[in-house]
Amino acid sequence: MRTVIFLILIAGILPMIATNLHGNLINLSGVLWITSGILFFIAAYKAIKKRRK
Repeated sequence: MRTVIFLILIAGILPMIATNLHGNLINLSGVLWITSGILFFIAAYKAIKKRRK
């Protein structure tokens, strides 16, 4: 369960970082948003998988 909580925390922090990027780093914003979405899906999958056991 610690892994799921850690993934959700990281996935929640990444969009905040992506929103505050300026200048040349604006392209990194999209990568951070996509990474955040993937981490949320992984966390949800792990939680559902653990619940089914």
